[in-house]
Amino acid sequence: MYGVEPTQLRPRMHEALDVILRLFRGESAPHHSERFTCNEARLHLLPYSDFDVVVTAAITPSGPTLAGRHGVGMLTLSATNPQTVEALEGQWRIAEEPAREHGKTVSRDQWRMVGIVHLAPTMDEARRDVYHGFDQIFDYLRHIIPAAMPPQTPTVDDLIDIVNETGLGVIGTSEQAVAGIQRLIDMSGGFGAFLIQGADFASHCVTHPPSTASSDSSDPKPTWTRSRPG
Repeated sequence: MYGVEPTQLRPRMHEALDVILRLFRGESAPHHSERFTCNEARLHLLPYSDFDVVVTAAITPSGPTLAGRHGVGMLTLSATNPQTVEALEGQWRIAEEPAREHGKTVSRDQWRMVGIVHLAPTMDEARRDVYHGFDQIFDYLRHIIPAAMPPQTPTVDDLIDIVNETGLGVIGTSEQAVAGIQRLIDMSGGFGAFLIQGADFASHCVTHPPSTASSDSSDPKPTWTRSRPG
């Protein structure tokens, strides 16, 4: 992406995906363009098993159009962002039209949504978990996608409130997450899976708690504490 005009990113993704899918199918993929050349390229080894190929989507029709054209899955980034939520209803229709034109089919089961979520048994615990990293993550996001991010706030608690109230994410309990996912289902008409956006705004021990399924009671269990300024 470095040194590439933004207007060229999507066309180049279209170009590359067409070649990649031919290779996955075991076909020869001769291709020549300003960007790259394949001289009767083939894979040394074909895939050992079936797997899903998905393209990213956000607000513009580029991702859904590409997914429909090739009959592949779709991964909607920042699905909980209010701007993206408003576009969800039309994304699937955009994917279906090129699928029909190119003799392909698309399945909602292969449509994934990605959103910001951190859950804890209580709202207070969820706030404590993200207190030291949440503002830093959003400060970074404001530099790369400023229009889609909330403004800077006096405190982290204010930022958490804005994220929850606008639907941009869920910092809280499982009940809040269920309500947020249901909202996406209602707006989109249905999808296959919801994925939590990976971010380091909470510590590893609360985002990946130790398993309680081990039958070996002698295994040492890690301990940790949560702290919050003030």
